[in-house]
Amino acid sequence: MGDESFLQIIKRLWFGRLFVLGGMIIGLLIGLAIIFLLKPQYEASMIVAPPSHDSRTDSFVEGVFVYAPEVEAKIPTGSLEFIRFEQSLRGNSVSSLLFRMDGIVDKLSEGALWNGSRLSLKSPEDVAHYLGEAVRIETLGATSSRKISYRHSDPVFAAKLLTMLRKADDQIIRTSVKSETETKIEWLKTELKNTLNPAHRQALAQLLMSEERRRMLLSLETPYAVTVVEESSVSPRPVHPDRGIVMVLMYLVGGVLGSIVVLFRKT
Repeated sequence: MGDESFLQIIKRLWFGRLFVLGGMIIGLLIGLAIIFLLKPQYEASMIVAPPSHDSRTDSFVEGVFVYAPEVEAKIPTGSLEFIRFEQSLRGNSVSSLLFRMDGIVDKLSEGALWNGSRLSLKSPEDVAHYLGEAVRIETLGATSSRKISYRHSDPVFAAKLLTMLRKADDQIIRTSVKSETETKIEWLKTELKNTLNPAHRQALAQLLMSEERRRMLLSLETPYAVTVVEESSVSPRPVHPDRGIVMVLMYLVGGVLGSIVVLFRKT
């Protein structure tokens, strides 16, 4: 084949067109098999943002309400609680809660790509590893908002899981911050009783007001660590596999392999 001209190669392909056509047909059949074997995956997504109350808490201590949205928009995350929410959403603490819930691990195990196969999730660590790969967190443009997405063969469960993850993570953070806040309040009250210096008393009183305001926010029946911009919703149709791309790709691969057979077979 090395000494053949381009026209000679084209002529060989033409005479061996049945091999090329056969390769294309085999490629189409393989593509159909892949589509049949892959589970249709639906994508659920939700949009969250930093809590609006956090950026105003510290300014409340000084007695001056300062809020600069043009400055806050440049901050990638917006609050310490939101940073913690984003980092722990797929972590072991949330996974441990999910692992203890009835039926959740069984549904997560159905997240395998191929029909008839299941994931092996035998511990909270397995669940955390799976969520770390399956749950995606994306930054929306130059804003502090995040898009959280998850794919599963069951569209109802996909949307439900994102809501469960958000609530579980938020509750873990709320409980932790509430415990810290109560400890700070008790300490500040004790110090306030034992302090006679007016300047020190004023500073302690301001800190106490800040912590009591935080305790009030923690008691509200609303998300604490995040603001939910868009609740969890699911795509109306499967997003994976893309049948058109699979069929075209396998058709081309089959044609290329058929051409290779024609060019390298003995004449």
